[in-house]
Amino acid sequence: MIDSSKYDDDVYSFIRLIGERIKSIRRSRGLTQEELAERAGIKSSYVTGIETGKRNSSLKTISKLLTALEVEPWELFNFSEIESEELHEKRTNVELIKALLLSRELHEIKLIQKVARQVFDTIDHSNGK
Repeated sequence: MIDSSKYDDDVYSFIRLIGERIKSIRRSRGLTQEELAERAGIKSSYVTGIETGKRNSSLKTISKLLTALEVEPWELFNFSEIESEELHEKRTNVELIKALLLSRELHEIKLIQKVARQVFDTIDHSNGK
């Protein structure tokens, strides 16, 4: 008899990967879950379920999402493009800091850079780096 638990684990891992990829593409397009759902003609709670790997969607729904995201089917399977939550949050925070800095004078930016470097050196020293 075949142990189906390994197969089930692989299927659920694949469903999660597809969801993470859809989320990554959606974010790269600057869309919210609600906006994607509206474009695809599905409920936003369903998009959430797909992105979190809790929903196993049909090919028809996947097709609607790909059309709404304006991507080709093969792009969905480019798993090297998945951005982790932490990396996404880092990028978002860097962009916020960048926007703050662009509104300042050059001498202020240089001062902030100097202070930031000192803070990082202190953190690194206390962490034994």
